[in-house]
Amino acid sequence: MARPRINGEYQHKIAELTERGLRPGSITRNLAEWARSKDWADPPSERSVRRIYQEHLAKNPGQRGQYGGFRWPESMGAAEIPWEASKSVLNLLQRHREIFGNGDGLGPPVGFVRWFWRVEVAAPGLDLDRQARIAAFLFLHEQNPEAVPDAKVRSLESFLIDEAWKAWPEYLPPDVLLFGYPRWIVEEDDFSDLEKSPPA
Repeated sequence: MARPRINGEYQHKIAELTERGLRPGSITRNLAEWARSKDWADPPSERSVRRIYQEHLAKNPGQRGQYGGFRWPESMGAAEIPWEASKSVLNLLQRHREIFGNGDGLGPPVGFVRWFWRVEVAAPGLDLDRQARIAAFLFLHEQNPEAVPDAKVRSLESFLIDEAWKAWPEYLPPDVLLFGYPRWIVEEDDFSDLEKSPPA
């Protein structure tokens, strides 16, 4: 019998926690707490976590590096971000510290920061929180395409082309809200307005 596939978001999270130096037991506990915060009842077992952990460690340095914690200025080259974007990146790192604390001194994943810069270039009128949510969504799509079907990316593309936030400042596509990990807006915020459809 084939092994059941683990949710792409869990795989994504396991890779990030692995690059932060956590071992399978600690990762499993982190995932259980994370799942509770999202009202999910299906966190993977430690056995499954250990398998994905080993698979991630077997990847080449370039693939693993996308999940390494971002540091300025050391990570700018690896993230392929121009120096002119430094202020935007530092604003992102400040927001990360406001929400998650300084912790081990590492910022969000390198690949995520690269996508944040790309989104800011594409949608400079968006606020940082929503730029970050979109970047997280696209980073997940890049690393685990099966977790985020292409049709959902096309919906986001239309959102950016139409600059829908100008007509409806609080809106984000529902798929971005669902798959935009890590969550940048604090858990107790009310998302009901964000989940409505944009005006015609």
